[in-house]
Order: sequence, then structure tokens, then C-alpha cells
Amino acid sequence: MLSDRHWREILGHAERLRRHPLRELAAAEGRAQAMSLSVGPIHASFARQHLDAQAWSSLLAMAGEAGLDTALRALFEGEPVNASEGRPALHMALRDGAGGGPVAAAASAEARRARERMQALAAALADSPVTDIVHVGIGGSDLGPRLAVDALRDFT
Repeated sequence: MLSDRHWREILGHAERLRRHPLRELAAAEGRAQAMSLSVGPIHASFARQHLDAQAWSSLLAMAGEAGLDTALRALFEGEPVNASEGRPALHMALRDGAGGGPVAAAASAEARRARERMQALAAALADSPVTDIVHVGIGGSDLGPRLAVDALRDFT
């Protein structure tokens, strides 16, 4: 549980920075380097965000108090982090270059089985009188199927 102090600090920074145009903040000397980080092949820059050194420091302190480092480690080590299903969230290991190891291997095997099931279902549906499918999803589980439907709309 995060302390109210961190939330008040973040809200105070947001209010203070709202009065400064991003152009003004972005012009600060050394900002690009100070507000960037690299981890392996990934480079992230926050220099074009409504942040300054004080707000950045408060955000990092808040992440530390929230245990973000522990949560990320658990995610990438394949620990059960999906509380509703009691299993690891392996989707990030499916992306190219996610590395090897047991997490990537488990995700790859699970994804292969899921693709085989989807291909079998698609083949069965192609030879059936089914003309419509209703997909009911909640939260993020709806976004992937919606993207697929939108992307394939021209091919139906």
C-alpha cells in the first residue's frame, strides 16, 4: 500500500508542472540524458514528458515503495502473477528477442498449443454454416480480439 505522502507529492508536482510548457521543460540542459534509461537493447526516454528532476525522483521513490522492482522480477521470472488464474503472465516472453529460459520456453509451448487450437477452430468454422460470432471480453482481454477483428474486417 502506498503512503498518502507519495500521492500528495505526485499531485503537487503535476499541479506545479502544469504551469510550465513542455517546450520550456524540454530545453533544460542535460535533460535528455538525465531522463532516459537503457536496459539491454531497450532505451526509454522520458525527456518529452511533463516531468522535472523533482517529479522524476518522486515517481522513482513511489515505484520503490510500491515494490515495482519485486513485481517486475516476479513477472520476468515466470512466477504466478496473474492472481485471477493463479499462473504466470507469459505474454511478454512471446515477443521476439525476449530471451530464452524456462519462461520463454513455457510461453512458446503454450502459444503453439493455443495457435493449433485456434487453427482447428477456424478450419471447422470455415466449413460450417456459422455466419456470426459474439465475443464477450472484459478489460484488456477484449483489446486483442478487437484488434484482430478490425484488422481482418476487409478480408471477410
